[in-house]
Amino acid sequence: MIDCRRFDGGKFVTKFLILTSRKRMEAYADFTKFPKDWEFVYVCYGYSDEDVLAAGRDAVFILVDAVCPVSRYVIENMPNLKLIHSEGVGYNQIDTAAASERGIFVCNNAGVNGAAVAEHAIMLMLALLRRLPEGDHMVRIGK
Repeated sequence: MIDCRRFDGGKFVTKFLILTSRKRMEAYADFTKFPKDWEFVYVCYGYSDEDVLAAGRDAVFILVDAVCPVSRYVIENMPNLKLIHSEGVGYNQIDTAAASERGIFVCNNAGVNGAAVAEHAIMLMLALLRRLPEGDHMVRIGK
């Protein structure tokens, strides 16, 4: 079990650094399930390593959009960091070697889009079966 707290000024604090859109997270996440004393700090797309560290150097967790980077520099300069979680399937933007060297867990949401992938595969099969690309081309050239 990971102790997700850090001691700060006489009390334990849990700080999450969220590297994605605050608006999107608040639209899809249920924050009522988290303890009230947990602190969430957001840094949106297009950030630099210094932006990340300025906002959340003391964070315990990072939740990151699968397309956003978490560099070695960031990982090495966050002394309380214990877990980096990609909100998607991909984690290739996270320096997993640097995390491993520091004993920081890296995880993803494997299978989170499995249903959508299956639906798209069936859709593409039907499109080929019904010769959709050929029909589309014919319409576009006026036939």
